[in-house]
Amino acid sequence: MKQYYIFTRILIFLFAACEKEIEFKGDSVEPLLVLNGLLTPDTEIVVHLSESRFFLSSEQGFTNVHDAQLTLWKNGDSITTLKEYEYGYYIAPYRTKTGDQLRITASAPGLNPVECSTEILPAPEILSVEMAEPSNDRFDYEVSLTLKDPVEIANFYRMNMYLRLYFNDERYIDLPVRFQSDDVVFSSSESIPMGTFGNRYRVFTDDLFNGNEYTLKMQIRIRYEEEDENENPYYDYGDYGEPAYIELYVDLQHITKDYYLYLKSRAGAWGSGDMGGMFTEPVQIYTNIRGGIGILGSYASAIYKLSL
Repeated sequence: MKQYYIFTRILIFLFAACEKEIEFKGDSVEPLLVLNGLLTPDTEIVVHLSESRFFLSSEQGFTNVHDAQLTLWKNGDSITTLKEYEYGYYIAPYRTKTGDQLRITASAPGLNPVECSTEILPAPEILSVEMAEPSNDRFDYEVSLTLKDPVEIANFYRMNMYLRLYFNDERYIDLPVRFQSDDVVFSSSESIPMGTFGNRYRVFTDDLFNGNEYTLKMQIRIRYEEEDENENPYYDYGDYGEPAYIELYVDLQHITKDYYLYLKSRAGAWGSGDMGGMFTEPVQIYTNIRGGIGILGSYASAIYKLSL
């Protein structure tokens, strides 16, 4: 391990010593319309519009797009327009329904028009969730979730967990939960099975259990009352006081293939920027926005609550 550390330090020094600024002589790329939206059943449609930024630009942040024209299409028919709200957000007064085939077209002054589509998915089926003592002291609990996968169609999933802390005045706050798993479904098909290691967004497919029941085993840590090395709390409750009781929310999401590919590419892009990233090609973020960039995806959640 020590030799590896020395080797990487030498490589970093060599790359730094060989650093040279090269003037870019190509043409500046015109900005594209960026559309981002994540839809879920029984909610209004909200998307965000901005302009892409040239990768050599010194500007900070992205420019929100105003005065755009957006139309919502359902099953091939135009049903309404999206109205501008603020900060580049546009809202359609339509509540999505499971099974909707939706398409959005958008145009804005000075930018090429774009279009995108997605389907509003049904929620996944959770058969049971159980919590037990962990097999080692690195974790607080082991959670086993059994799901029922639909037959004969490819399905894509995302696993999420969070704590909901309830206070005496009926207010509550949600906190993320760290979890790990060595289940092979969390490993990409092209890599060595390593569970959630490297799977930043905890996404997986039904390739290994299509049409069957399957049980995921995950280990979690709960840190809502721990302190860091400086004895500062990880979470500041402000004037809430101490929580009266706590629930663990186990959130299994059924996600569209486009959203799955987007999250996979984002995780790959994140990984290419770490220490090993100097030896890897840049990862292009997946987009399903025709004529522009961004993502229009959909998810549906099945949530199982456990009292702690």
